[in-house]
Amino acid sequence: MRPFKGCDYEIQPNSPSEGLRVAFIEMNGAPVELMEYQF
Repeated sequence: MRPFKGCDYEIQPNSPSEGLRVAFIEMNGAPVELMEYQF
């Protein structure tokens, strides 16, 4: 998961289960969930 320039992380990238990474950022005042899957 690449960092987003100019965005604040609400929750740092983490791996809640195998093959999945998630993070929450704030973009223009709104929370955005990022998800990355690996198969």
